Amino acid sequence: MDKYEQLMQNAVEKLRKDLGLIRMGRANPALLDSVRVKHQGKSVALVDVAQITVKDAHTLVIVVSDEQLVSVVEKAVRDANLGLNPQSLPPSSLKVPVPRMAKEFRETIIKNIGRIAEACRVRIRSARADARTALKRTSLKPNSDQSRMLEKDIQQLTDKYIKDTDAAVLAKEKEIV
Repeated sequence: MDKYEQLMQNAVEKLRKDLGLIRMGRANPALLDSVRVKHQGKSVALVDVAQITVKDAHTLVIVVSDEQLVSVVEKAVRDANLGLNPQSLPPSSLKVPVPRMAKEFRETIIKNIGRIAEACRVRIRSARADARTALKRTSLKPNSDQSRMLEKDIQQLTDKYIKDTDAAVLAKEKEIV
């Protein structure tokens, strides 16, 4: 049973992580978590070569550890398809204005959130189906009290994680609107 609960919990954690990557029109260092930079022939995370701070509600500042990497970091942020346009601040910093969201863009993001949430619900229901299949394979009789109790426990776990999913989605939608 713990295995299936862990699968459900992982689905909700992935949902929260995915929702955290969605840009809300406010400056947040997590916006740049997916940015990779070429450094010494390797692709490394931006946070490995720079420090990201919030200057104000609509501006991030990237302080690059090596002055020679400023142009590489600037290109990486531009190429990340985040809709961000970094501006160089001598000697080793970048200012990244975070544009406000247009209504159409907000609606598109809300649709994407719905798709992400549905994928999470599908993973939770899949874990429930796997748990039920495993329960049927046990030596318990299908209509025994213990079997029914376990079925009920599985459904309660499913309901709990679906509610967690819905709560996370609702919070993100409120944040965007």
